[in-house]
Amino acid sequence: MIVVLIGADGVGKTTVAQILAGKLQPEFNVTFEKAFEDYFLLKYLLNLFKAKRQSVSQNIFFKKSYSPPLVIKLFWPWVILMDQFLLYVYLTIFARNSLIIGDRYLYSYLVTWDYYKMSNKLVKWFYLRFPKPDLCVVLHADSKTSMDRKKGEIAHRKKEYNSEFFQFHVSKYSELAKLLNLPVVDTTNVPIDTVVEEVANLVKKRVPNVLSG
Repeated sequence: MIVVLIGADGVGKTTVAQILAGKLQPEFNVTFEKAFEDYFLLKYLLNLFKAKRQSVSQNIFFKKSYSPPLVIKLFWPWVILMDQFLLYVYLTIFARNSLIIGDRYLYSYLVTWDYYKMSNKLVKWFYLRFPKPDLCVVLHADSKTSMDRKKGEIAHRKKEYNSEFFQFHVSKYSELAKLLNLPVVDTTNVPIDTVVEEVANLVKKRVPNVLSG
């Protein structure tokens, strides 16, 4: 069973996912999967160019004024799509008896491509028809709350971490939740334990359906 949490930066995805994995461990064979964010097979290739990769990421993804080379705009979304599809196939075959808790999913990349203008109708068509996880929960927080939670990372993301960035991502994930009919859990001014409990209840309601299927 694959359970993923998606949402804008600062909504608490990683924190909730990690606590959720620990909470469910006594009842299920739980695996916390980071490859939805850190890539699957692709990360081994990228690690060969670690120093260059950081420089390129800083230029392309952390400086909105920088225009990515055409080859990256055209092909990178498809490279990511294939990498994530291989991850999905791997998990459904070799981890089918585990409860996979994932921080992000392919849908998260689609929001990223929209923000950096690396998307188009064909990319969206394929991304929205990617195999669905057993449960995908959208964590939501208002843009100010999300931005406040990420103040410590502003030096890393430079000028990109501004109100426009957070407003865009919060809005896009809300649209995505409606489009795909995904459950939404609000984390704004809500204790983390309450958020985890709400997501855990969603997981437990979904488990019988997955097992019976």
